[in-house]
Amino acid sequence: MFKRRKKAKDNQDSVELPKLNERLYEGSVETDFKEKRRERKIKSLQASPQEIFSNYRRNLEADIASGYARNLYGGFWIRLVAFLIDLLMVYALRLLVTGILNAVTQGAYSTLPAAVTFLVDQFVLIAYFTLSTFFTNGQTIGKGLLGLQVVTNKQYKLCFMTCLLREGLGKVILTTIPFLGLMVVFSNKRQNFMDYFTDTNVISLGQFAMLFEENAI
Repeated sequence: MFKRRKKAKDNQDSVELPKLNERLYEGSVETDFKEKRRERKIKSLQASPQEIFSNYRRNLEADIASGYARNLYGGFWIRLVAFLIDLLMVYALRLLVTGILNAVTQGAYSTLPAAVTFLVDQFVLIAYFTLSTFFTNGQTIGKGLLGLQVVTNKQYKLCFMTCLLREGLGKVILTTIPFLGLMVVFSNKRQNFMDYFTDTNVISLGQFAMLFEENAI
C-alpha cells in the first residue's frame, strides 16, 4: 500500500508543468499595458471630458446609464449646485421676458392676474431646461459648468420629448416638491424621480475621463 502511494507521488512529481507564457515572462504584456495607458493619458489631456465621452461612449460594452459603479454618476451636492445655477439663469430670463412684455404692452402686463404671470414664468422655466438640454445633448449651463451630462442608453442624441419630460416637466415638479430631489441620495445609480420614467441618468464627465485614462472603460 505504501509503495502504491509512493508510486502515485512519483507520477505526480513527474508531471510536466506548462511553460510560462513567453510574452508574460519577458514583461511585454506589462509594457503593452503601460503604453496603452500612456496613450490614453495623452488623449485625455488633449481633449475635454465631454469630447472623450462623445468619442468613446459608442465603444462601451456596458450600458452607460446603468452599467458602471455609482461614482460615475453625478452626486446630490454637485447636482444641487448645478440646479441652483440654472435657477439663477431662469430668474434672469424671467426678468428679461417681463421687461419685454411690459414694454410691448406699455405696462399692461403687470396688471394681469397672477395666474397669467405664473404661467408665463413656468413657460420660461420649461423652455430654458428643455431647449438647453436638447441643443447641448444633455447639458444646461449649470451642468456644463460642473461637468455633468444627462445620458440615455437608447439615444446617442437626446430626443426633444425626453428633454421635455425629464427637464421641462421634471423641473416644474421639482420646484413644486423639492424633497423629491433626495431620491438621488438613495438610488443605486443616483437617479432622480424623472430618470426612472425617461431611462436617463446624469454622469460626471470628469469621472468618465478618469476611468478612460485608467483603461477601466
